[in-house]
Amino acid sequence: MDSIQASAWGASKSTAAELVGRESELALLRQCLIAQPSDEGTAVLLVAEAGIGKTALLDATTAHAARAGMRTLRVRGTQGEADLAFAGLHQLLRPVLSRAHALPPRQKHALEAAFGLEDDDEQAHTPDRLLLGLATLTLLSDLAAETPLLIVVDDAHWVDSGSLDALSFLARRLDGEAISILAACRPEVLPESLGQAMRAVALAPLDEPAADALLDGQPTPPSGRHRARVLEYANGNPLALVELARCTDPEQLTAAPLPINRRLEGLYAAQLALLPPATRNVLLIAAAADAPDLSIVLGIEPDAADPATWQPAEQADLIHINGSNITFRHPLIRSAVYQAASQPERRQAHLTLAEALGQDFDRSAWHLAAAAFGPDDDAATALEKTAERAVGRGATESAAAALERAAALSTTAVQQADRLIKAANVLAVDDHVERAERLAARAADTTVDEGLRRQAEMLRGWALSASLRQGEAFTHLMATARSLTRTAPEAALQALAVGAAVANHAGDDTFRREVDTALRRMPHACGLPRLWVRTAIDPLTCRADALAAVRAALAPRPPDSPPPSPREQIWLSGMAWLLDETAAALHFGRNCNPLARDRPEFRNRQMALTYGWAGLEHGWWPQTRAVIDEATATAATRPLGRAEVYVMTLEATLCALQGDTDRAHHLAAQVFDLTGDEVVNQIRARTHWAAGLAFAATDDHAAAFTSLRRLFHPDGTPLHFHASPYAIADLAQAAVRSGHTDDARAILTNLLDSLPGLRSARLDGRLLHAQALLDDTGRADDLFRSALAGDRLAPWPFEHAQTRLAHGQWLRRNGRINDARAPLTHALETFQRLGATPWATRAATELRAAGVTRHTPAGHAMGELSAQQQQIVHLAAQGMTNREIGERLFLSPRTVGHHLYRVFPKLGIASRHQLRDLVGDDSSAD
Repeated sequence: MDSIQASAWGASKSTAAELVGRESELALLRQCLIAQPSDEGTAVLLVAEAGIGKTALLDATTAHAARAGMRTLRVRGTQGEADLAFAGLHQLLRPVLSRAHALPPRQKHALEAAFGLEDDDEQAHTPDRLLLGLATLTLLSDLAAETPLLIVVDDAHWVDSGSLDALSFLARRLDGEAISILAACRPEVLPESLGQAMRAVALAPLDEPAADALLDGQPTPPSGRHRARVLEYANGNPLALVELARCTDPEQLTAAPLPINRRLEGLYAAQLALLPPATRNVLLIAAAADAPDLSIVLGIEPDAADPATWQPAEQADLIHINGSNITFRHPLIRSAVYQAASQPERRQAHLTLAEALGQDFDRSAWHLAAAAFGPDDDAATALEKTAERAVGRGATESAAAALERAAALSTTAVQQADRLIKAANVLAVDDHVERAERLAARAADTTVDEGLRRQAEMLRGWALSASLRQGEAFTHLMATARSLTRTAPEAALQALAVGAAVANHAGDDTFRREVDTALRRMPHACGLPRLWVRTAIDPLTCRADALAAVRAALAPRPPDSPPPSPREQIWLSGMAWLLDETAAALHFGRNCNPLARDRPEFRNRQMALTYGWAGLEHGWWPQTRAVIDEATATAATRPLGRAEVYVMTLEATLCALQGDTDRAHHLAAQVFDLTGDEVVNQIRARTHWAAGLAFAATDDHAAAFTSLRRLFHPDGTPLHFHASPYAIADLAQAAVRSGHTDDARAILTNLLDSLPGLRSARLDGRLLHAQALLDDTGRADDLFRSALAGDRLAPWPFEHAQTRLAHGQWLRRNGRINDARAPLTHALETFQRLGATPWATRAATELRAAGVTRHTPAGHAMGELSAQQQQIVHLAAQGMTNREIGERLFLSPRTVGHHLYRVFPKLGIASRHQLRDLVGDDSSAD
């Protein structure tokens, strides 16, 4: 072996010829490298078919980066590692893992757990993938602070999904970082996460002059008819031009047209046939191994240790060898080697690798699976163990892939269904709801075992409910509930509880009636589950009972009394929010607050979303932004589901309130496009509300009325039974300003007649506010005072300030200027504190008209900052360090410092200690 490693086995071929005609692409990639004074990172994804020259461009740009003094870290995906947990990220970070000791403890543990490096059982935990992304970002940011850094990702379509998540997380957070990312992949397998996070650049085939120039540069340029065929069949693909030009047998170029990949693989297969059997054998093992470091082959086959065995393949330019490092010149050559072998030969190669890799359990398991011919219990069991290890490391997609393959290798239908359910559960927990639903459906169709079928049907119903397919979800859940009512009443109630949530989101009266009927047919349904179902479909009629349950859950518990279960926390959080018990909703939601990393069992998307909405209503807007940012980061690597669309609506509402109206309208349009005709009236109603607020923020009252009017059907009934009534005050304001008071009065009258008498203080306040605005009987002042009596709206500060503003406006316009000043002043202070810039401007204008001139504090230049900058400023004002803020907001400390450096001049301050006095202390909302 030593003699082999010491041998000069050759050098890689120059890629210069492959870069003919790529001057503009090279210039673009060089521009993407960091110009150090700008301190801004970039992320570019090259997308092109095999052989187009992606790797050559990456190599050339990497060389340029080295000359410019940049450090490069590189990863190349391979099919053999596509399902290995975090194999790509480990390959990328392996040269710098010694620096991980400097990371904050939670980030360090997340990185070590992902790579299976943790030794301390007390510290071991399943890593959160956002925390893992943050660990990657912090590690690389610290490196880049010393030397600008280039990350190169070749064949990204074969990088494992967990690593792609971390890379896409990094690509979204390059602001202020001396990091550039260049990646390349094939278009037919474009990783969605990278495609969304990076700027995609499509590489076109070479034009005719460049193709001719490339052929002229070959050792033996083809001519005449041979040249014409090469140009025709290559179609501008550089690799094809080079390989076809080498072809000396004209018959190989007269076959019917074939895809480039197949034609090139055919050429490589013809070369393989000329190699000695021993050479073909070691090449097959290398192709089956398909790992970045093929030197493993040297220790498997005796012939592999002899340089003479490899020499024919190297002379044929099929492989490159440098020391003991062996690489195929192109992935298509590896594919040709593998496909040219017979099935028994491939099977034996994998069995050989599985035995040789016994210490690397995961790789060995996948090779056993590749060697399987039909059902194979040993391979299936090994893959199931691999899945368990992957789950423990946080690589859910790798785990699901292993379980799905294990199911295919199972020898019984029960084993197959069980493993499919496990795969679906793994995916569901990690928000891959569409794939989870498909696997659950397969499991239900596979088995006749009632217990497994029940699990599969329940899981499928939940997954459907988390998607945008609400009609299909409701039908499935209700059918499941009915079918289980007698045989499995507890499971039936669980299905109904999820169905009630779907009915709430859908806002369809038929759905609500069907849930009510099903509940009446479940005599066993009692306690909190029954209250949740009733509250979800009609929160006003059961308000007294539900309110008592929420308050009882908040009361001190005896020491030996267990806390509410995670499922009960979900129900209580949702009930409290629907009942306008906002503080209680925040209390229960705090358990799943995305910032509470020590309670992963409570990390439920719907609870986090409830926390976000309750925070918005309660005036905790920085916390709402934190929920939005985490949910957005999570959704970036997952298919869009119902929760993600809700988050877009939540963000649109927050943006409208803070004056970022362009963003609000953009998000609202996206939501309407995504939901289409699906039955999601709550989303639709809240999105119309957000759009209406955005129009109101720019004083376009006619457009505001048009949007807000859509929260109600043409006959004046609510589009959504719960969401629509709260918009009545905004609708009334827009109606008064745009001349639609008659229509607004009709809607208000309908609400007052139809809503039960037991209403929350918030809903009563909104109705009284609307009545005052639309009053034509001389009772407006009394109505405003009733709405504001006892500070009933204080728990909802924006709506409280809205009512004070409207009252102050009415008082001033009715000649009671002195009386108007106090409510207008209170409104202005609240709007400024919240950062509701358009409404603060309106209140300040009214105050000036009332004879009061107030100077806007410097701190309220906050409205000019981005949402993320506002979060950073609020957290810094609480005394948090850049590193602590970075962990909270999933940013590197360097990026936090970069933002603070840019915002200090805007805020009129020079140092960090001035922030607390400037923006106040919001720690109570934390």
